Amino acid sequence: MNFSLECIVDEMKSILQGRSAPRGYHAVGLQFPEGLMEQAVDVCNALEGMLETVDGVAVEYVIFADVLYGACNIDDIGCMLMGVDILVHFGHSKIVPNTLISVIYVPVIDGRGSAAIVADGLTDLCKAHGYKVVGLVTTAQFAACLSHVQPILDDREVGIRVVGEVQSPLPKYEILGCTCRRFPPDTDAVVSVVDGDFHYEATCLSNSHLPAYRLSPVTGVYESVGYDTHNKINSRLNVIRSCADALNKLMVESGRDSAIKKVGLVFGTLGRQGSPVVFEALLNKLRSIRVPIKVLSLSEVLPHYLLPHKDVLFFAQLACPRLTIDWDEEISACGLVMVNYYELDRTLDLCLRKTDTDDLEDYALVNFTHDGHKELCYYGRPTA
Repeated sequence: MNFSLECIVDEMKSILQGRSAPRGYHAVGLQFPEGLMEQAVDVCNALEGMLETVDGVAVEYVIFADVLYGACNIDDIGCMLMGVDILVHFGHSKIVPNTLISVIYVPVIDGRGSAAIVADGLTDLCKAHGYKVVGLVTTAQFAACLSHVQPILDDREVGIRVVGEVQSPLPKYEILGCTCRRFPPDTDAVVSVVDGDFHYEATCLSNSHLPAYRLSPVTGVYESVGYDTHNKINSRLNVIRSCADALNKLMVESGRDSAIKKVGLVFGTLGRQGSPVVFEALLNKLRSIRVPIKVLSLSEVLPHYLLPHKDVLFFAQLACPRLTIDWDEEISACGLVMVNYYELDRTLDLCLRKTDTDDLEDYALVNFTHDGHKELCYYGRPTA
């Protein structure tokens, strides 16, 4: 993994110069994803040696050891409460537009990746299957590498067109495990240039009609990947229908029975995992149908935190949309019913007779994109 400590130091200097230090020192927080946590102490020691003071004021460094699943877990709120002046966040692209303190995003590039090798693998794949248009996705580590693939293919005159959807503010080709757009109708297949499963599964969930492959940017070897997309989505659609039926019954009974059950709205507090914008939109929508609501805030949305709330009919979590998809069976085995925020929105639309859930392709992974689903613009104001 490659990143420049010199660039980090220069950016810290530019932020801290001329800034007052009421405590007598400047505090810098360091936040690492799990894959880089073993390097945290070495990076911290190196930064301490490179930048001890700014304008004669000492610089102190704090390593955040809390779990970090993704870019949404940026902990600017925790930093502010601790008096940290700058947060240095490693390994993820910026998706939260406005933070409470200054944040330095450090791109971590995997230098093993090669655009030429990716082009070789795509050429072999397309030649074997007759594909002409391929949707390409990756993670932050390889996004810059993939930007060079199409020019290489064009120079080789192999007749392959690469499609890379832009999900602002992410760069072209980059996706998250919680969100991926559908590719254009003329796309023949999707290829994920990733190491693990989480990101290619997001591609499958949003493009269930397309064959999916995983390609190594190091070796150029590709493999067909399977994901039980149809069964998973059908399971979620059944939960949506069931929750809509339960809500309709709750709407009829509301006001008649003091022991009536509530809808549990769970706000994720792990970094910026929960969205106040989406919370406000869904809370208002629930209030419009006059059903009892119970609001919980949790840093980790786990069954044992939910089980004591016997007065809840079903839970809707505003944390990670994949949680209810990936842990569907485990959650059901505990006797709980849970939907994510997109599924709650669909449930409410069903109650209000605004939509139908018969179309498999209508299920979507939506998160922070500004052209996402209706008012569920995760890190911005609601869209029309």
